Amino acid sequence: MKWKNGKAGHMEKVYDRKEPLIGVDPIVVYIVLAYSISWFCWTTALVIASRTGYFLPAQDEYVVLLESGFSNIQHILTSLIFILGGFGPLIAASLVIQFESGAAGLLKLKERILRFSIGFRWYWIAAGVAITIPGIPFLIAVLTPLGEISFLGFDTLLPFALPILLWEIMISFGEEPGWRGFLLPRLQKRFEGEKYIWMLGLIWAVWHYPYVAYHTIVSAGSGPILAMIISIVFALAGYTISLIGQTYLYVWLYNHTKSVLLSILFHGVLNFTTLLVLTAVAGSAPAINLMIALMPWVVVMALTRILGKAAFPGDKPRKVRPSI
Repeated sequence: MKWKNGKAGHMEKVYDRKEPLIGVDPIVVYIVLAYSISWFCWTTALVIASRTGYFLPAQDEYVVLLESGFSNIQHILTSLIFILGGFGPLIAASLVIQFESGAAGLLKLKERILRFSIGFRWYWIAAGVAITIPGIPFLIAVLTPLGEISFLGFDTLLPFALPILLWEIMISFGEEPGWRGFLLPRLQKRFEGEKYIWMLGLIWAVWHYPYVAYHTIVSAGSGPILAMIISIVFALAGYTISLIGQTYLYVWLYNHTKSVLLSILFHGVLNFTTLLVLTAVAGSAPAINLMIALMPWVVVMALTRILGKAAFPGDKPRKVRPSI
């Protein structure tokens, strides 16, 4: 950090600019770091959990973890390692920005994270979409035989609804500054049309692969290896398609607000509402799971038809004027 003469003779702080990563693509470095940090933490925690029978603070294990609690200190430490894996994108983005542009770059990221003056309507829109995606499949489960409603797990979850919502928002803070704060603007500059959306969605989906594969294996139980491989491939493919659809929605929100904070809130609320629906549907009926996975694309097609390509997802980030 240096000082220079500013207005009226006052001294002002000037942050040193770091030399860029010569010969190395910052996007590639970011992806490698984000994957490495998260996958190492998740693999470590999942191996320990599988050997000890610990339940981890993951969405599909919230209910049983709330009912049983933590077994011992090792269980708590294992859970913390698992949680740290979710912050891989944030850590990776901070490290790359520090080497790429120093304190000035980190300050710009911080400004996008804290950008809240975007107009109340965007918060309502984000909340509405986050409720609609799992909400419509839930109504279908209620009104048709496709899903059986059960409040056994739901009753356990409901008293902790607010803490879980806040927890999901905090966990989303570990992801969104990386995906939408760091990676999205760089991919927008590099790829024309909507290619950057598919690239971002694919990269984001692959980051989840280790846990998705683990969850698929555990859910399937014992069986033929070929059947297990087929289940994993279908699970990863379905997850990827769903997240690419979600990415269109994140990009739409970001292009019109340039707010990473909105992405964090949208991510947290969407995870929370999806958790409530899957907990209320007995056995997480396959048909309902499939509907929730495809709903982002239904919303994308609806918004494209209503708003048009110019407004959805929007070509470039717009300048944001403070509003109420």
